Amino acid sequence: MSKSLRPAVRDAVVLAAIELWTECPSASLGDIAIRAGVGRASLHRYFEGRAHLAKIVVERCMNDIETATMEGVSSAESPQERLFLMLKALIPLGDRYHFVATIKIDDQYIQARHAAETRWIDGLIDELKRDAIVDPLLSNQWIIAVIDAQIFLAWRYFIKDAMVSVHDVASLCLRTILRGIVAQSNRNMSLGV
Repeated sequence: MSKSLRPAVRDAVVLAAIELWTECPSASLGDIAIRAGVGRASLHRYFEGRAHLAKIVVERCMNDIETATMEGVSSAESPQERLFLMLKALIPLGDRYHFVATIKIDDQYIQARHAAETRWIDGLIDELKRDAIVDPLLSNQWIIAVIDAQIFLAWRYFIKDAMVSVHDVASLCLRTILRGIVAQSNRNMSLGV
């Protein structure tokens, strides 16, 4: 059904959905149509409903994320460099990354792609643990959650302050993931747990 939609209009609807659903997950199709500059009837002519549009948006986001990640990390020579280059590639796509991480789509193809992405990041985390770069006592699920949060926060920061380069924001993000926010002089203090 959506295949006959003019590419420019389709892209406008998809981008409007990404923007609005990142800001407000409950945004309506009417809100998306307004943001995209198309009539609500036109949107409904091409997208069967919210679930259909969400599936199209998730596929687009996953394609963007996968392309950026694979191109970004292709030159990495170590797990730590791969993590840095992944962050650098994904920060500009933080809205898409956050959207994919938070929406639940009941579609086997999307679930299979998500599982493959999770296996890839799990493998990276296992390498980082093996090389003693991240704490082996932390679960991969927790580390993924920390990385997800850093990507979204870095995207918000990057978007807010265009004077900061993606490289610099990715460096801050990597430093926070690997070292936390504890001052170097307090690195050995007791956490009281």
